[in-house]
Amino acid sequence: MGALLRGCVAALALVAMLFSAETLIKRTSPHLFKSSTDAKHEAFLSTHQDKGSKEAGQHAVSYARLAPMSAVPYAAIATKAEEEDRKDALVRAALTLNPRNRTARVLEFQTLASRGEIDAATDAALALIGLDPGNSDVYLGAATGLAAAFGDLDRLEAFVDETPNWRGPVLTRLERVVGDRTTLIDFYERTPSAQPRILNYLIQQERWNEARALFERFAGDEATAEMPFNADFERLDAPAPFNWTINKDQAEIERSGGLYVILFGRGQPELAAQVQQLPPGSYTFETQVDGDLIANAGGLHWSMDCMSPASSAVPLFELELGETNTGGPVLSQPFVIPKQDCPVQRLILRATAGRFPHTARITVRYARIDPVGSEAR
Repeated sequence: MGALLRGCVAALALVAMLFSAETLIKRTSPHLFKSSTDAKHEAFLSTHQDKGSKEAGQHAVSYARLAPMSAVPYAAIATKAEEEDRKDALVRAALTLNPRNRTARVLEFQTLASRGEIDAATDAALALIGLDPGNSDVYLGAATGLAAAFGDLDRLEAFVDETPNWRGPVLTRLERVVGDRTTLIDFYERTPSAQPRILNYLIQQERWNEARALFERFAGDEATAEMPFNADFERLDAPAPFNWTINKDQAEIERSGGLYVILFGRGQPELAAQVQQLPPGSYTFETQVDGDLIANAGGLHWSMDCMSPASSAVPLFELELGETNTGGPVLSQPFVIPKQDCPVQRLILRATAGRFPHTARITVRYARIDPVGSEAR
């Protein structure tokens, strides 16, 4: 935790260096570098021991004489101040004159973070995003790093609620630094486009039941017990991979339902896939396809695999859809889920290559799975 906090402060320190006293004043009033130091400021400048600090302070004081209502010299001198009380006073003075002075705001963040005032430091880093968009990635990294290190995400949740366009970037940053992404569930609920990531994350860790329960939470009223989910290919908001993952280059779900597919007769690209959690037992897979396929021009291929690393590489079933399978017939294929090493399965629709490739347009009306002995739907 301490290392992560120090890393956040160091990141902001780099930004502060971008706006150091000398650089800042050179940008705004380069002619001030020709000015001399007023004698009455010598006592203050003597507190800065190194030559660079003294020269920067001289330029800043000269600037202050010419522009007494400017926040710039106070912020500039504060970057070189060694005593915390003096630095705080200078920062407060700068922010009183100009609350949007980004150098003072960076210094404010550093002070708050070093004192362990995490909520205030997080707010300060987030405020800098609006003040200095060019360095927003650095500020966002600091804010998310603090939140992750101390397990306090309330400030970030409020931030993304107020600025929805930052939901994706904030969540992506948090995913890099948290130990367990399930601590970010509230963020995933706010960011539907990212929900497949947390589900796949849990599946990769073989946390099957957690993944399914979280999918049902995301799906809400759309969640059903049908197998597969969304068997009729409707445009539902529920996330993949427990809803269909669609290859958008060759397939799309039609407004009226059904999966519209363009086949080119080359290669074996996946067109649609879905993760299942079927218990051991005997089942029947059933599908209906409309369209015209030419012999030896390519077709469609359904299959199901066990996803457990310990399972056999042999598919649970395969069903080829070729020339004689078009025009609306119902096709079915029995299969068995074994009792061992197959807690989760993946149902896949692929295109198949033909000896004489030809473009075809097909609509898959539905894909259903029924336990053997149940009443067909």
